[in-house]
Amino acid sequence: MATFTASPTSVQALVTRSDVYSVVSQLTITGSADPGVPITLTKAGAVAWLTIPATCLHGVAFDVEVDIEKLTGSRVTYQPAAVTETIEVTSGVYTQLDVAVSVMVQPAQIPNDV
Repeated sequence: MATFTASPTSVQALVTRSDVYSVVSQLTITGSADPGVPITLTKAGAVAWLTIPATCLHGVAFDVEVDIEKLTGSRVTYQPAAVTETIEVTSGVYTQLDVAVSVMVQPAQIPNDV
């Protein structure tokens, strides 16, 4: 059966809660043979913090965007947050590939005047 591979094999982001509002990484999906049609990308869950295109092309990098504001909410907190979502990669007779997207948000520095 035809298979997919991802480069990198997973997407990981480690950010400090501060002025960073989004993190964009590149992901490339390659089939054991070019499927010749767009490859379908879906999120396993309905998370708002992850943005991916609906499809990608064999061997062509695309953006995976993590919106830190949607992940942590608009409030300022000083606790770490860690979440993971799965991108499901499918096309025709290919075996589904699951690509993990993991995000760890470190607490911001507490200002000296607090």
